[in-house]
Parts: sequence; C-alpha cells; structure tokens
Amino acid sequence: MFRDSLAFLIKKSFTNTFVDTGESYATLVAKLRSSQSFDVVLIDLNMPGMFGTSTFEQLRAEFPRHCLVVVSGINDPEQIYAVMRSGANGYIPKTMSADGLMKALEWILSGVSYFPMDLIARHTSTFSRKGETSFNGQVLTAKEMDVIELLVAGHTNKEIGRSLDIEEVTVKARLKQAFRKLGVRNRAQAVRVALENKLL
Repeated sequence: MFRDSLAFLIKKSFTNTFVDTGESYATLVAKLRSSQSFDVVLIDLNMPGMFGTSTFEQLRAEFPRHCLVVVSGINDPEQIYAVMRSGANGYIPKTMSADGLMKALEWILSGVSYFPMDLIARHTSTFSRKGETSFNGQVLTAKEMDVIELLVAGHTNKEIGRSLDIEEVTVKARLKQAFRKLGVRNRAQAVRVALENKLL
C-alpha cells in the first residue's frame, strides 16, 4: 500500500525519524489529540472517514499549530487551491517521484509550504491573477499578490521572476513591500499569514 511504502521511504531518507501511521480519520484525530508530538502530518483526503476539504478544514480548526500536508492521487487544480485556502502546509501528489516527494518534505520541514504549481499552471482557467487585496488596513497591489501567490506555491524568487516575466530584483522588491504590509519578516511567515487569512 502507498501508506506503508511512504512510511518506509521516510524512515530511509530521514535518519532517526519516528513514523506513525493510521488507517482512518478517527485514528488520525486520536493520535493528534494524544500527547505525542509530530513535526509533520501527512493526510490522504480519501482515507476512511475523511470527506475532502470540508473535513480538512475541521482538522485545521482543531489543530491550528500542526503542520498538515495533504498527500493525494487527485491532481485537480481546484482541489489543490481549495486545500491551500483551507490552511494546509502543503500538497504532495502521489504521482511524484520518490526523490521529488522527499525534497518536498524537506522543503516543508524547513518551514516553507509546498504546492505543485506546475499542475495548476497547466490549467490557466484555474490559475487566476489576484486583484488588489486588503489586509489589516493595508492594500496589497495585484502585482504584490502575484508574487505572494507563487511564493505560497513554493517557488523561488528566480522561478517567480520567470513565471511573471520580471527580473529577480523586482521580485525581491515586491516581496519586501508585501512582507511589510502583511507584518511579517520572512517567507515562511508570509505563507502562513496568506493561508490562514485566505488571501489567495
């Protein structure tokens, strides 16, 4: 099963790592409610007792401080965006290679969200640029929201520049302005604020 294979791969890739598994949503919630601490929680939206993003939203509401990451065989851009807006720390497709999956986990464990923007970009009707967005009395411009959206998707400054056809120095300038308006100091904080406040 995918769950067992993934657990084996994580143990092999991350030394001295404790990996626990569960077969249902009820088991997952019970483990999270225990005194046990987890660095990251990988969740299949199709596990027994899980009813898509609506159940995930309940999970996020109960465990706001946990690092919750969806692992799914459904590569639908609308679902990915729904998961992003629900406050997930990442979305990892089951179709990723073993190396790619482990790199995504490393990215997430470093404090940065991971979302497969390449899958979303194939469906331009789903990937829409944001207009001006208000947050705590500050107005983020459409251009600032563009870089924030790609930042949340896990892209580097260079990749953001490529996607928006702008220089990397311009990306940095827009991020600096966006960070100031969001009241954050770094990328990880910006991602968290954007997701928690559903700015995307």
